[in-house]
Amino acid sequence: DMSTSNEPPANRRRSVPASNAFVPAAEGIIVGAEVVKDLIDAAGTMRICPAKRAGNSAAIKASVRAEKMLNEAKNMKKDEKEQQQTLNSF
Repeated sequence: DMSTSNEPPANRRRSVPASNAFVPAAEGIIVGAEVVKDLIDAAGTMRICPAKRAGNSAAIKASVRAEKMLNEAKNMKKDEKEQQQTLNSF
């Protein structure tokens, strides 16, 4: 008797969850976040309490480096602008 069979009828398609396509992308984001957390933890700047930031050597080092990189970026942008103005003056 076919009504007692656990197999679906031959003419019906099996339902596949639509969210299946998002699994690899979501897993990639999760793995990437873990890598970033590991890098931050290795730098010693993971979840530093603002009250303890002033005395934390890793936070001070990161702050100095960030300030240096920001100044370098500003100088590069300034230099590019000056070069562009020089080229436009010809």
